[in-house]
Amino acid sequence: MPVLDSAGACGPDDPLVAEMMHPTAQRLLQYCDAVLRLPGESRGADQDVEIARGSGSPVFTSREEIPGVSDLGR
Repeated sequence: MPVLDSAGACGPDDPLVAEMMHPTAQRLLQYCDAVLRLPGESRGADQDVEIARGSGSPVFTSREEIPGVSDLGR
């Protein structure tokens, strides 16, 4: 990620990720109507899901769960 690279982060487990990216994601989540949690391990994504659920935002785990999306086709 360019922002982390420019800050000197050495990968996804670098402490700068938690220091910079997670707070940014938390601020952005307040403007989201919902969260789509894609498969795979990610502490950051899991934290985003917790924040979304804590604020009452819906969390979907597949495209098909999102209301109205199946009507749009692919």
